Amino acid sequence: MKHNNGSESNIFQELGQKIMDVGKSLVKIGESIIQNNSEKQEIEKPPQKDKRIQTTRRTVTTPPQPVYNPPSPIVQKNTKHFLVLVLSVSNKYFLELLDNQKIIEANNTNQLMKMTKFICLGSNNQHQQIELAFDKYSVSEIQESPDDIVLLYITLEKYHEGFKPNKNQLDRYDAFSSLTSITDFHISPRLKMEALDVLEFYSL
Repeated sequence: MKHNNGSESNIFQELGQKIMDVGKSLVKIGESIIQNNSEKQEIEKPPQKDKRIQTTRRTVTTPPQPVYNPPSPIVQKNTKHFLVLVLSVSNKYFLELLDNQKIIEANNTNQLMKMTKFICLGSNNQHQQIELAFDKYSVSEIQESPDDIVLLYITLEKYHEGFKPNKNQLDRYDAFSSLTSITDFHISPRLKMEALDVLEFYSL
């Protein structure tokens, strides 16, 4: 009986030793699996982005502001007008008086209005061209006629509405009165009546 008990005891010891060896093997296998899983997770883990905020320095270019240049004031030229009065050659003595005076006096304006047959008002820059156009109508002594005319050229410092066409006698009177003290005038030579075709004269 003692011999059998010893054999059983050895069997139990061997069995226990094997169980412990199996347990150690299982522990090692478990640790190996855990380590492999951990390494796999490290490999598959995506790289983390740098969370630091990178600021980009921008240079803001301000567009040039338009510069307002006020328009230059318009300088109006003082355009003078010239007045052409048509008188009969029979009034040449009165015109000679004006020519000697070198000035139109107040007591001459009413008489000048009565003697004027036709009138024309124009721009002073046309003055010279118009006078040249009249040259071909000048009359020699052997061609003189009672119908001949004489022109009185007057440069106006101030424009007067009364010299326009179709004005009444009161407007005409005021306009001729404005000729007082004028010195910028001259008289044409004796001309043929046909000279009236050069300009658009209208009756007084």
